[in-house]
Amino acid sequence: GLGGKKEVEHTHWSVVDMIDPAVRDQKHQKMVFGIELTIALALLLAIIGNYSLYHYRRASEEREQYLQKTNEQLEEEVKKRTDLLVEQKAQLKLAANVFEQSSEGIIITDTNNLIVDVNQAMLHITGFSRGELIGQNPSLLSKEKRSADFYNHMWESLQEYDCWHGELEDFNSKKHHRIIMQCAISVIRNDQGNIVNYIAIYSNITPLKIAQRALENMAYYDRLTGLANRALL
Repeated sequence: GLGGKKEVEHTHWSVVDMIDPAVRDQKHQKMVFGIELTIALALLLAIIGNYSLYHYRRASEEREQYLQKTNEQLEEEVKKRTDLLVEQKAQLKLAANVFEQSSEGIIITDTNNLIVDVNQAMLHITGFSRGELIGQNPSLLSKEKRSADFYNHMWESLQEYDCWHGELEDFNSKKHHRIIMQCAISVIRNDQGNIVNYIAIYSNITPLKIAQRALENMAYYDRLTGLANRALL
């Protein structure tokens, strides 16, 4: 150059220049692969996240629909049971009114044949108080001890036919010297067919029996002498 000075070339130099080109290319490829792998993993995670979110929302909607349907079914069941309870309450009220307002005496016993309830008519007929009858055996209402055959026949009928009826001429009443009752006993069973109670209905047929016997006396006996007439012979 001018002045006879030799120009010095300035070359850019870095530490990378000291690395072998083959090694440098290999690291570059690894770096590029790492970046690509990171991007792929990010995309995969995004896809998985969207998939999970979709199914989560779908599951949430299905769960909400299930809960709504279950709630509707429960409300319907509650309504049915409420209506049934109202109906049963009305039936019980009607039965209670019939029980108390009946002119016939009614006794309810348990499976041990002990009195658990009586109606007002029964108290009026017998002259006993409720406290005197509750927890007692109905045999308390017999003036005389009945035979074993009588009770055997009654219980056999109840077991076989769930009912028994007959006349009781020795009925015990504090208000009357002698009273004749027509009795009908029925068995009360639950839904499983097991006996839970017995209900006995008593009708005072004393006036009817007196009139019947008076007619028989008029038909078969002489009114003046009291002797049997030809019809009886």
